[in-house]
Amino acid sequence: MNFAELDEAMTSQVARSFELKELFLRQRNAADGRAWDLSLTPRGARLVNEAVVIVEQTDSELFEEIQIERPRLLRILNILHSSEA
Repeated sequence: MNFAELDEAMTSQVARSFELKELFLRQRNAADGRAWDLSLTPRGARLVNEAVVIVEQTDSELFEEIQIERPRLLRILNILHSSEA
């Protein structure tokens, strides 16, 4: 499945790059020789965990500001929605 809607060449290039940086391992799928199984290396797992903390913190800061301005934001979105109808 292609959930991210990325083309195969780009995905393969990124996978090779991450493999060279020892972020994850690629192994041929035992059932389908055309497919690759990917798994995080310990280094890759550490970086993912660090990134999750940063993303969650950034997300919290962003939505904290939105919560403060929520009534105003909802009015603006309602105006935009009604003008499109």
